[in-house]
This record gives sequence, C-alpha cells and structure tokens, in this order.
Amino acid sequence: MEQSEKKSLKISIFDIVIVALCLVAAVVVFMMLKPKNVTVGTPSGTPMRYTVEIQKMPAGAGALVQPGDAIKDGAKNYDIGTVVSSTVTPFTYQVMNEENGTAVYVPLDRYENIEIVIEANMNTSSAALTTESGFTVTVGTQVNVAGPCYSGTGYVTSIERGE
Repeated sequence: MEQSEKKSLKISIFDIVIVALCLVAAVVVFMMLKPKNVTVGTPSGTPMRYTVEIQKMPAGAGALVQPGDAIKDGAKNYDIGTVVSSTVTPFTYQVMNEENGTAVYVPLDRYENIEIVIEANMNTSSAALTTESGFTVTVGTQVNVAGPCYSGTGYVTSIERGE
C-alpha cells in the first residue's frame, strides 16, 4: 500500500494582509525616492575663458593635455570647464650669477610649465565669477587641475569674457 501525500498550499487572510502591506510600503518608498520634475535646460551662464598655469610638471606631461578634455577641480570635484588650448614652456628657476652678482633664470630639463586655456559657462550674477558647478574663479585662485591622464596644482593667471 502506497500512501500519497500531497502538500497543499494554504493561504490565510494573515498572509494576504502581509503581502498587501509590503506592496503599499514599496509604493510609498518609490514615491518618496523618485526624482521630482527634472527638466534639462540650456546652460544659463555666460561663456568665458580663463588661463591656469601649472608649474613644475614632469617633462612630457604637456602632450597629455588635449583640447576638449573635461577638467575638474581635484580637491573639491567641481567641473571647471573644457580645455581650449595648452602651451608648454620650459620650467626655469632663479640662480645667482657669481661673476656679476645678478639673478638669472636657468631652465631645468626634467620639468615644464603648462598654460591651459579653459572655457566654462560662468554665472556673473553674484559678487564673484562661478562656474555652473559652483567653482569660484578669480585671478590668483589656486586650482587643483585634474584631467583624463594628468593632474597638477596651478593658479588662474587671466580671465577673458566671452561675447
């Protein structure tokens, strides 16, 4: 004699209430976490260019800076603009000429200076120029430049207003 035991699925009202509460909780969490009315608009700032000079970079680093690179501030992670152009000059340091007692600048082959022209949309409504991400740009501002394959610390040397 063979006994066949079939397991039957028994659903009680208590199970239905628990499933309904889980569904209501999921809907509430979804409604709270979904983004509000997100609209993508055109940039609101005025296009401006500014120049950052990074000194004492390793030789050859200037070749890594390419037009179109997105630049961030490495310290605060602000988007600070896009590279328009870059210029590489030899790094020089000051030494005393012992013959006549004057200071002369001597190039050091291991390093180079890089001047990067960056374009960004600036908000001019406040007391200072700020990029759309909130980075304040003034002449003399220290910038921790971070590009795709390079990074360095430099200073803003000039600002040009776009027309």
